[in-house]
Amino acid sequence: MPTTMCDKREISATRRARAGGVRELRPKLTLCAGALVLGAAGCLPAFRDAVSPAFPLLPYLLGKIGVAGLAGLLSFLFLGLSPAHCRLGGSVRAQSPACSESAAALFAAIDADMREHGKRFGDLYLGREWVLFLEAMRISRIQGIFTAAVDPVREGGARTYTLWLADVDNNLLEASLPSWKALEEARAYLLERVPDAYTGGEADLDCFFTLDGADRREINRRVRARQAAQASPGPVAFAYAGADGVPTSLATEAVIEADFAAHPDGAADLVPLSPLFLPSGEECFSLACEPDGKGRFRFVAFLRRGDDYRRAERSMERAEALALFLDCFRRGVPPSLSGWEERAWEQPLPPERQSLFVDEERFDDTTFEDVEAALDGVDAGVCGSFLLMPGDLGYLSLNGKQGRDYIVETAFPAPDGDFEYYRITTPRRDQVLFWFSAYYEHAQPPYVDGWKDVTKAMRRRHKA
Repeated sequence: MPTTMCDKREISATRRARAGGVRELRPKLTLCAGALVLGAAGCLPAFRDAVSPAFPLLPYLLGKIGVAGLAGLLSFLFLGLSPAHCRLGGSVRAQSPACSESAAALFAAIDADMREHGKRFGDLYLGREWVLFLEAMRISRIQGIFTAAVDPVREGGARTYTLWLADVDNNLLEASLPSWKALEEARAYLLERVPDAYTGGEADLDCFFTLDGADRREINRRVRARQAAQASPGPVAFAYAGADGVPTSLATEAVIEADFAAHPDGAADLVPLSPLFLPSGEECFSLACEPDGKGRFRFVAFLRRGDDYRRAERSMERAEALALFLDCFRRGVPPSLSGWEERAWEQPLPPERQSLFVDEERFDDTTFEDVEAALDGVDAGVCGSFLLMPGDLGYLSLNGKQGRDYIVETAFPAPDGDFEYYRITTPRRDQVLFWFSAYYEHAQPPYVDGWKDVTKAMRRRHKA
C-alpha cells in the first residue's frame, strides 16, 4: 500500500523542478561548456604562439566563442535552477488561480501539500490538491483518468505501466509507474478525489479527446452537483414508484404500506429527485425493493463512481425490507451498504437528451444552466414559456405567469398508451426549479397530488 512520503529530497516540488530544469537544458549546458573550453584554450599563450603566424585571428575568434559560452552557461544555469522556467514550472504557472500569484508561492503550496497529504507511487506523487510528476496538475481540474500496461517495443524489454491524466483544458500528464499494483492503487486514490472523472484504458483516452461539448458539460455538471451536495449535505426527496411502476403523487408512509399490502409480491422503487452522494463517493441512482423468487425480498441500491456502475444488494424478510424501505423514504438517505453483495451492472443507454423549447424555438444541446436562464427570461418578460421534452416520455413546461404565480404543466405516459396531463400554479420559484431539476436529472415527473387534472381537455384539443 502507498505510504505517506517522508523523503525530503523527493517531496520537494521546487527541488524536483530545479533538477528537471537542469536535465532539460543539459544539451545547451554541454554546448556552452564546450564553447567555454575552446575559448579558454584559444587564450593559452602556447596556442597563440603556435597558430598566430598562420591564423592570426583564430585565437581572437576562439576567445569570443569562450565569452559567449560563458555567458550562455551562466544564463542557462540560471534558467535551469529557476523552478518557474522548467517544464514542471510551466505546468504549475499555467494553473495559477491568479495571475499575480508568484511561482515561488505556488511551489511552496505544492511542497506543503505533498508534505502533509502526499502519497508516493513510484516517481508519481499525489497530494490533496496536486499531482506531481515531470509536470504538475491540480486534482480539481482532472476530468479523465486512464491506465494501461504497455508491452515492450523490443524483445527482452520491460513492460511499462502508464497513467494518463487529462484536465479540463485537454492538458495531459503522463506518468510511468513501476508495477500494475502501483498503477491500480494510484487510480483508486485519484478516483476517491475525483469520482466523476471519465475513466478507462488507452483506447478510452482517444475517446475522451473526441467528446463533444455536451459530454464535457455532463462531466462538469456531475462535479458541480457533487460540490453542491457536499456544501449543504442533508436528506433528499424521493420519487416513489409502486408495483405498477407508475410514480405515485406525494407518497406518504401510509401510501407505501398500503401498496405493499395490496401487492405482496410486487416491487417498489425510490429515485432521488436531486443528486444523492454516499460518503464512499458513489452516486446513488435509485433504491429498489423486489421479490427474490425464494420467498424473501431483495433490497438493491444502484450506484455509480465515475463511469463504473455497480449494484449492492441484500436479501431479507419481507417485514425487514418494508421497514428499511420506509426508513429510507422517511429520512431521505440510503441504507448502510456495509457487507452487502456487490456486482457490476450495465448502465442502459441514456434517454434522449432533453430538448429545451423556449417560445417554441428548439435547443437540443442544453444544460440545466440553460433551463435556469429560460426561467430568468420568463421572470424578466423576455420570453413567455419554455418546455423540457426527453424524447417521447412526455414533458414538463412553464406556461408563463399569472401575476406572481408560475403556471406549470406536465405530461407523462398513461396506461392506455396516450398521455395524462396535469397543471398547477405556484408562487414559489424554488419549487419550480426543484421540479425542473428532477426532470432534467431523471426525466422524473413531479408528484401531481394537488395538481389539476386537465387530461380530457388536452386530449380534446389535440384531436381538434
